[in-house]
Amino acid sequence: MRTLNLGEREDGINLVAWDGLDDNGDAVPDAAYRFKVEVVTDGNPVATTALHLSMVNSVSQGSQGVQLNLAGQEKASYADIRQIF
Repeated sequence: MRTLNLGEREDGINLVAWDGLDDNGDAVPDAAYRFKVEVVTDGNPVATTALHLSMVNSVSQGSQGVQLNLAGQEKASYADIRQIF
C-alpha cells in the first residue's frame, strides 16, 4: 500500500496523518485500513505500540466494564484509552 518514512521523532506519542494515497500517489478506495509502526534507533529495532485516533459515538456500561463505541462500528475498552483530545 504505502510506506511513510517519518524521520526522527521525539519519544512519546507522535501524531501521523495518512492522506489516503498509495506509493504511486494514487488515491486508494474508501475502506477500513490498518497500519503498523516500525521504530529503529541506531540500527536496532525498538518495541513500540501503534495507537489510532477515532471518534467516540457513545459510551456504554456492561458486564465487561465501560465500552467506547467508535466510528466505523469499532469498540474499545476504557482501559485501552491512552489520550483524549
